[in-house]
Amino acid sequence: MFLRHTLALAILAMLLFAPSAHAQEGALRIGICNPAKVLKALDEWKAFEDKMRHETDKLKMEQVSRKATVDEIIKQRNELKPESAQYKEKSKLAAEKAIEYDVWLQMTNLERARTQKEQIRALYDKIVEATKEVAEAKKLDFVLAERKPELPPEVDRLSPDDVLGALLQRDVLYSNDKCDITQAVILTANKKYAASVGAPAPAPASAAPAPK
Repeated sequence: MFLRHTLALAILAMLLFAPSAHAQEGALRIGICNPAKVLKALDEWKAFEDKMRHETDKLKMEQVSRKATVDEIIKQRNELKPESAQYKEKSKLAAEKAIEYDVWLQMTNLERARTQKEQIRALYDKIVEATKEVAEAKKLDFVLAERKPELPPEVDRLSPDDVLGALLQRDVLYSNDKCDITQAVILTANKKYAASVGAPAPAPASAAPAPK
């Protein structure tokens, strides 16, 4: 993590100070975008979260139903005499149903995890594409991915190394509002999503009133 952070800073320094065509044309134009903030504000991400919550509720109901089936077979078996043939049949059926339940649950969880990972990757690709569109429209040469790690309220539980490690994850120490294209990226991505599902395009955020 530290090596990657150092490498990113080294590349930025090379871009800023190395002689290039930009040195003749003017200063390098840099933008800042916070991918985590963009992701949480995406309408597509919110729709995905709603879908996952709905599927989780359905999964819980299915779990209860399948487990109840196993419990009912065990209950019926326990009402029989252990030495009877029916008892052995019910024991075998209960074991089969229990195995089916475990396999079903594991496969369902694996499939859900795979779907979530694919969706997250697809959304990140869309964030990158929206960032590119905004950067080209604003004629930016370089866009930094900003991270702003926040310390938990109970800092006393953290060691000094934990605090230092968290703070050092911050990629951008200062930038003015003109550099931040996060909201523009959110608007661009949400417009494209709205168009894909036939929903009205989101309105741009209204500017704050000028001070009197």
